[in-house]
Amino acid sequence: MAEEQGRAGDEGEERIIALLEGLGWRKRGDTNIDIECDYKYHPERGNKYGVDGYMTYDGPYKDKERGFIIESKNIKWGSYGPKDFKEWADSTLEKVEAVPESDDFDKYLNFETPRIVNAGILSVWTRDEENYNHDTFDPYRDEVSIYPKKRRKFQILTLGNKDLNRLASIHSEFESIENRERTNSIEFFYPPRSESHSARTSLLNLEYLLSDYIFARAEIDQSFQNMTVSRDIGIVFYFDSLELDSLNFMYRAVMEHGMEDVDELWVYMYDDQGEDIQLASVKEEFKNNGLPETLSGDGPDIDMKTLKKVNYASHADTLLEEN
Repeated sequence: MAEEQGRAGDEGEERIIALLEGLGWRKRGDTNIDIECDYKYHPERGNKYGVDGYMTYDGPYKDKERGFIIESKNIKWGSYGPKDFKEWADSTLEKVEAVPESDDFDKYLNFETPRIVNAGILSVWTRDEENYNHDTFDPYRDEVSIYPKKRRKFQILTLGNKDLNRLASIHSEFESIENRERTNSIEFFYPPRSESHSARTSLLNLEYLLSDYIFARAEIDQSFQNMTVSRDIGIVFYFDSLELDSLNFMYRAVMEHGMEDVDELWVYMYDDQGEDIQLASVKEEFKNNGLPETLSGDGPDIDMKTLKKVNYASHADTLLEEN
């Protein structure tokens, strides 16, 4: 049943699966599986669909566990372009459409468990990282048109080097806080919606993987004058622009969506461009003259931090070694 791929492909899928497992997803069955399916909406292709991986999670805002087809490309910059990217995305969509309809899928991957399976992850890692250009890569996504053959809704999330490095940085700092501090608990935080309560979980779900603001909450023991006090810490992983207006918008979201009661607010700003002078200046302006200073009432103490950029390939390899 093994899908025929080279070592580079195997390495790619192992990495993305390891990182998503670290972010609360669950791997199901084996990797590199050929699923047989005679899918009537794909008459132009054969009946074998090679699946790099299959993962699930039981997340907030959904009544049923979700399943995801995982696809990975581990390539060199310059060896692909918009046409290749579109073919990969189209192929991923075909697998998301067809594979869940197969008896093989239930037998080898889903194990006859009722789940919502209507989404996929396409991870594209450029291994000659020095040549990767996100401004060139990002428009490739705009060239991808999703035209399912049936009247169903599907989601395909594509991740390039910049996105994968960002996720690795989140996971690395999340683990670091847990290991560095006297942490009683630390979980990602999902604000309440009109039809649901807020939620805390170790899972970073599909919709939040590339969000500009990712919230977490931690309970940490801190010592003051020979006393140990438990403090409720709000955490924001911040990926918006390095501008005062954006920081003010983030703070308003914090105060309006379930974290107004924390004792401290740690804001981790991601600077992958090395703009240290701008970052330091914006931090100072926000702390001294931003929205926290103009709102009435007492807000949480704010600690502005820099989220260290972590390399995805190195971080994922470390996770694989630990497992």
